[in-house]
Amino acid sequence: MNIRLSLILLIFILVSCVEKHTSDNVTVLINQFGNESFRYGNLKTWEPNKSEINFTEKFIKEIIKNNITDYGVKELSINFNDYYYQFIPYLDKNNRKIIYVNSLCKDFVQNPIQDLSSKDVQKEIEWKSHYFDVYDGGNCFWQVQVDVDKKEYFDFSVNGF
Repeated sequence: MNIRLSLILLIFILVSCVEKHTSDNVTVLINQFGNESFRYGNLKTWEPNKSEINFTEKFIKEIIKNNITDYGVKELSINFNDYYYQFIPYLDKNNRKIIYVNSLCKDFVQNPIQDLSSKDVQKEIEWKSHYFDVYDGGNCFWQVQVDVDKKEYFDFSVNGF
């Protein structure tokens, strides 16, 4: 019996040490609903687990591969690794788990346009902690919403198109 307990404990430890990979270019932003720039206002939030984050990341790669907007238009060529992704989870009116995906091209994040009226030089956009709502900018910025429960996406759009 002692060996059996030790074996179960060992298996538990090994399983708990396994962590699924999440890209360095993905961040999950919780509680963005007080943020004035977030477009969906007063919605309930939820915290996705690693499996849901990994699913969304893989699903985005499929969306990019197909690259078709809600209007049936094939957009410009998009490479997953050229972007940073802000995942903003919320519950829709039917309590389904939705992840709003905000995509920012790495060039914009790493080389931001400087505010000439400010003395501070911004070296990089703080994309891991602040939601950015950008107007226009072409395929440097795009958004999609992923219904984690239904395994579907909607509202895929590329800025300026």
